[in-house]
Amino acid sequence: MKSQCLEVISLSSLAGASSISTCTACLAGTYLTSTGATSPTSCTMCFPGSYSTTLGSPSIFTCQLCFAGSFSTLNGADGSVACSLCFAGTYSNITGASSSSNCSLCSAGTFTSSWGALVCVPCVPGTYMTNSGGRSASNCTQCRAGTYSSASGAFNASTCLFCTIGTFSSGTGEKSLTFASLQHNLCLKC
Repeated sequence: MKSQCLEVISLSSLAGASSISTCTACLAGTYLTSTGATSPTSCTMCFPGSYSTTLGSPSIFTCQLCFAGSFSTLNGADGSVACSLCFAGTYSNITGASSSSNCSLCSAGTFTSSWGALVCVPCVPGTYMTNSGGRSASNCTQCRAGTYSSASGAFNASTCLFCTIGTFSSGTGEKSLTFASLQHNLCLKC
């Protein structure tokens, strides 16, 4: 008596098979949505940007999306290790990204030293960064002596304002004229 593989998730390559023991599950990273399949090529691979650890999957819904901050270019990935992290200086808030092009450069005035970042961190007040893709706070340039800035995430030197007449700043990276005191050593009275 001829037996058909009963589960949607399995296939048999033996003609005239008479036992369910000849049925084989689709591999992790793939799924099968029909019965009577005769070849592993009948199993559909999870799409790039996703993976599945499930053997014998009956549905595309077992293909899980790579988490935000990562991407995968692989078809049929069988684990989350196939999801590569976005590089430092880039970020992505997209789940299921299928290319490194989904990782955007941090804009001028921001940076991230972390791989797999979801957001970029703004340069602190008293600093600015003119380039995009910053990988560390050290990429933020300090305002020069005689100036201050209270802007966070500044992307050019024009945010560094001159101390007013009768005040001075001897340090670099001064943060705010509002708290001009010895505590912050900012634009101090002459």
